[in-house]
Amino acid sequence: MFVLSGVITFADKIIEPDFARRVEEWIKMTKVGRLFEEEKLQAMADVRQSMEKTIAEKDMALAEKDMALAVAEKEKAIAIAEKQHETLRLASVRLLLKGSSPEEVSKTTGLPLKEIEEFLK
Repeated sequence: MFVLSGVITFADKIIEPDFARRVEEWIKMTKVGRLFEEEKLQAMADVRQSMEKTIAEKDMALAEKDMALAVAEKEKAIAIAEKQHETLRLASVRLLLKGSSPEEVSKTTGLPLKEIEEFLK
């Protein structure tokens, strides 16, 4: 095989273009030439399939990462909201201890009146 490629490379430098085209046609007509072409096409298909698989895997990894980030952001927002609610509850208790009415506390903090009345129990 290497000898043949060496001969073709050397011959490429010394033969005329017309003769080279005829030789090319002869090679294409041979079984060996067809085998080379089939192997080349199969190798290209394998590379394409491998690249598509790699791209699909990377897309899936990115989607999973995006989903994890969205979940983390949602959990963070929930934690912040719970902390704010707890702060409002503490402020309500302080206002009640200072003598404010439940209605005033509800209006000031935005907490439901029922929740504030539970603090008085």
